[in-house]
Amino acid sequence: MYWLLYDPFGEHCMVKIAPISKETALANPFVNQCVCLMSHLAEADIKISKAGYMPPKIVEEMYRLGASDWWIDEHVKRITEPKCETVQAARIVLKLAGLIKERKGVMSLTAEGRKQLPQVEKVAHSVLDAILNKFNKGYFDIFKDSQCGNAGVAYAVWLVHHFGDQWHDFDFYTQKYIAVLPTDDDPPAFASRVLKRLFYYLGFVEFRMNQSTVPYITEVRKTPLIDVTFTYDEP
Repeated sequence: MYWLLYDPFGEHCMVKIAPISKETALANPFVNQCVCLMSHLAEADIKISKAGYMPPKIVEEMYRLGASDWWIDEHVKRITEPKCETVQAARIVLKLAGLIKERKGVMSLTAEGRKQLPQVEKVAHSVLDAILNKFNKGYFDIFKDSQCGNAGVAYAVWLVHHFGDQWHDFDFYTQKYIAVLPTDDDPPAFASRVLKRLFYYLGFVEFRMNQSTVPYITEVRKTPLIDVTFTYDEP
């Protein structure tokens, strides 16, 4: 448990990022979004608007490759960057990974980004490392506890890997997480930050509405992608 919490995905951690195959990389919706943006930048630098956003045409193309958002699909006619969390996250993560840069209102590939782009497996590893270890999981919310979901992300991966064959509600995972990493927030930020956003962005989980309960309860189950993206040393 010490290594899960304090050396996530490191040498001694029981959960590590696996060697990523091309097939696994292309199965990841968030990686596809990142590769899409990098591919545009390989053709030409992108001019950022005065408000700080990418062109809507590129944003919509990226959105269609990533995890769907029912609100956007049902209510948004023109997809722009402020309305699309996954695209905003991809832009931030690519900068954290050192694959793109922005200078004076212009976005471009870094030398490392241009080097990695032809090998999607390398891009996938860089993106996974950045979103798991560097990206602020609380970027899109107003929960007070800044550590909830940011600390213990490798433990969260292990929980979903270990219990995810069966459908469980969000509280099932939240209670296991806060038993190890308590929080003062009520409700805890864990489900919102990790299950509904991080793992959903990455294609690691799927959801269903359990209509046998009153009221209906949203439940979560792992996808095969989380099992092939990491290696697991069982205790």
